[in-house]
Amino acid sequence: MQVTHTFSQDIQTVFQTLTDTEFLKQRAIALGSVKASCESDASENDRKLTLVRERKINVPGVLSAFVKSVQIATTEEHWSLKGEQYECSNTTEIDGAPLSIKGTMTLAPSASGCIFTANFETKARIMFGKKNLQQYAAKTIAKELELECEYTSKHLDSAST
Repeated sequence: MQVTHTFSQDIQTVFQTLTDTEFLKQRAIALGSVKASCESDASENDRKLTLVRERKINVPGVLSAFVKSVQIATTEEHWSLKGEQYECSNTTEIDGAPLSIKGTMTLAPSASGCIFTANFETKARIMFGKKNLQQYAAKTIAKELELECEYTSKHLDSAST
């Protein structure tokens, strides 16, 4: 699945925000996490982030047998500068769900700012209901990514005024 968002700010400003540990914790809490922590191992153009979020979710019907209502999601991101754009590989493991998420993200310059693109796939580690869980997770993750992009845009817009 893919999510794309256009930011009006330059690529360096958006990159700095998307890899700022304090901002990432703040955004996670603002978007519904109960707790959040984030660590970074960074050089100028290369960042490794580990974001841990505790969240409560409502899972529909039969999927609630496989997914706990309280989850701890650990996301690892590795950002690096490739030419004029930033590229990221990421993985998310969810304690409380037999599910993992792998993906890539790019942040590329554009004439009016920069374009963020996320591609990801979900993998359920169950036999019964596997397809339903993967579809539910993909839709949920896409919605969460869109909310994160909107929150980030509002934050950047307010910082530039």
